[in-house]
Formats: sequence, structure tokens, C-alpha cells
Amino acid sequence: MMPDGTLAVPKGEEIVLAGLDVALGLAPASKAYLRELRALQREHGPWRLVGAQRDRHGRLAGRVETKAGDWVQERMLRLGLARFAGGVPDKDQRTALLMAEQAARAERRGIWRNPRYFVRPAGDPDSIYNGFQIVEGHVRDIGRSDGTVFLNFGEDWRVDFTAGVTARLQPDALPKTAEGVSLSIYDLDGRMVRLRGVVRRYNGPFMEIVSADQIELLPNAEADPVTFRSANPSDLPHDPGSTL
Repeated sequence: MMPDGTLAVPKGEEIVLAGLDVALGLAPASKAYLRELRALQREHGPWRLVGAQRDRHGRLAGRVETKAGDWVQERMLRLGLARFAGGVPDKDQRTALLMAEQAARAERRGIWRNPRYFVRPAGDPDSIYNGFQIVEGHVRDIGRSDGTVFLNFGEDWRVDFTAGVTARLQPDALPKTAEGVSLSIYDLDGRMVRLRGVVRRYNGPFMEIVSADQIELLPNAEADPVTFRSANPSDLPHDPGSTL
């Protein structure tokens, strides 16, 4: 196991657990994650990599399984030791990973007991911090500039939360609605969505969408029960270990 959460294998290779954001920044979550992976390896032997591709750092990324066929990513999500990050092209695998994360979130397992990981409301930009976040809300309007489509979630894009969809993804079909209807990015106007990705400051909080599975369509009445509802940083625990 490498310090950044990748798996070390013979011949100096590193394996990335594709589709996961691993909570290695907080010691308790990191220790639980590492313990689980080491237990899996002791019990089932070497890792098996399915559908491997090289990422931009030259590391192998794909579905990681134990020798016994246990799917490592799904297990990590189900135990609440990671978040789904997107970038999984297979629809069935993507659905299974999202369901595993949703179950862990609903039952407050692992990191989902820690407010740092709660789903952020798009209408409260002060609660959306830099780094990997899951944000949900209604798309207020949609704009386009220099080849990027912007999903705006507030009245003022200079301070409110905004997501930018790269030009490469704009023609792609998004996840279908509950009725099985495919939508374009422009059909998201007025809809309830849940987005996941890295947030940075670009005027207000900004998330770049580079993979279609970073976007979830939600029923307009749905709101996640584990959502961070306060912009007060003091609500975050000073000792993350007390929450895990």
C-alpha cells in the first residue's frame, strides 16, 4: 500500500482503485481503509486488475478484485471508507458503486458520520469547501462561454456555486431519467442534480465536470438526508477521529 492509497504490486507497478475518492487525508478513515485492504489481501491473496488502463501519471487504473473475486471498490464504498468519484465507463459497475455509496451514506457508516464528507447544498456556497465534494441542488440556469457549458446554481455566478462541463462531454448522453429519457446537458436547466468532483475557487466555488458519471439526476423533490446545512466552519469537528 502506497501513502496515496494506491496498491503496490510486483515489478514496481502501482494500481489505482478506479472510481474512488479515498479519504486518506484524515487519519482514522485512512487507518480503517488500510486495515480493510490488508485484511483482504491476507485473506484472499494477490490483487487482480480488470479492465486496466494507464492514468495520466502512468499508473494502472481499473476494477480491482481479490483472488476470490471480491470487488475492492464496491466493498470500500459499502463500508463508508471512500466516495464514488466518477470516471467508470461501465454502466452496471457505475450503478453498483453508486448504490454501495448510497447505502453507506444512509446508514452513516465510516466517513458518513463526519460532517466533512456530508453532501453540500448547492444553494449554500459558503459550505462548499475546496477539495473533493458532493454537491446537490437545482440548476438555476445554463450558460456557455469559450467551449464550456456552465451550470449555475445561484443568482450571481461570481459568488455562487457553478459547475463547468467540458466541451468534450457536451454531446454525450447523460444518465437517463426515471422514465428512461436521455437528456442533453441543456436539459438540466431547472432539474435537481447531484454532482461530484474537485472544487476550487473560480469566483465562487467551482467544480469541473470531465466525466458524465459525475452527474446524477435526482427527482426534483429529493434531497439527501445526510447533507451539510451550515456555513459555520465551527460545525466541523476539530478532531476527525472522534467521528469515525
